[in-house]
Amino acid sequence: MEIRILHYFLTIANEGSFSKAAKILNMTQPTLSRQIAILEYELKHKLFIRGKRNIELTEAGIYFKRRAEEITSLSEKAKDELIHFDSSIKGDLYIGAGESSSISKIIKICHTLQKEYPDIHFHFTSGDSLDLLDRLDNGLFDFCVVYGDVDQAKYNYIKLPYKETWSFLLDKEDPLSNKEFITPNDVNKLPLILSRQSINSEKVISWFNKKEGELNIVNTYSLVNNAIYMAKEKMGYLLTLKNIVDVNNTNLIYKKLNPELTISISIIRKKFKILSKPAEKLLNLIKDTI
Repeated sequence: MEIRILHYFLTIANEGSFSKAAKILNMTQPTLSRQIAILEYELKHKLFIRGKRNIELTEAGIYFKRRAEEITSLSEKAKDELIHFDSSIKGDLYIGAGESSSISKIIKICHTLQKEYPDIHFHFTSGDSLDLLDRLDNGLFDFCVVYGDVDQAKYNYIKLPYKETWSFLLDKEDPLSNKEFITPNDVNKLPLILSRQSINSEKVISWFNKKEGELNIVNTYSLVNNAIYMAKEKMGYLLTLKNIVDVNNTNLIYKKLNPELTISISIIRKKFKILSKPAEKLLNLIKDTI
């Protein structure tokens, strides 16, 4: 399977049309159709549902599109690293990071490096740990900023001298908003909005003094910006990291927990992965800074 064919497939998927893709790729539609037919035969799955006016991806096509994007992205990343391998410090750094206020400290370090080496370009991707680690494992990130325990068998890591604090985000008119802090007994019968990461965290679940199946988890989220709308609609009590979003000029308020619940932060990379020169520079600067 050639990168060129993956590029053909992605162009068709993004344009939703063989004819539009053929024009972009500067090739005839029959030639493009034959290439995709060969690809489908090789994969033993149909990738497109062909309609009269447009096309849609099959379930296999949706899965393959994600993998094709990862492969082509990794190919471009490898090409970029080799182009700049023997040159001065320049190139692209890809970092996956969960959302928190501590990311601002990482950004400051990146900015310091970029001021010294202006030809280094940073590309941040937000997401939860499950998605980010998958992309790190596939070589699409140089580093990930993660929260909680680190799999030390798979990753090299630096534990950062910061911590984030869990809190509930609720409506100012809610009866619990008058309390100084929220206890497990206050919420363990109430509808909860929890992140995928918190549900998978033994430390977080144990704070409630109950098992996961005993909690009234009505909604889940991966990125908190979507969950904020759930909290505004009073769909449940949102557990999130404190100050992760600015709630000034809203009817929402953060309430701390008792007992306090915190989470550690680490920056990780794959073991045995050869770092590019920009990645080495960033890693050394992080070590020096902290």
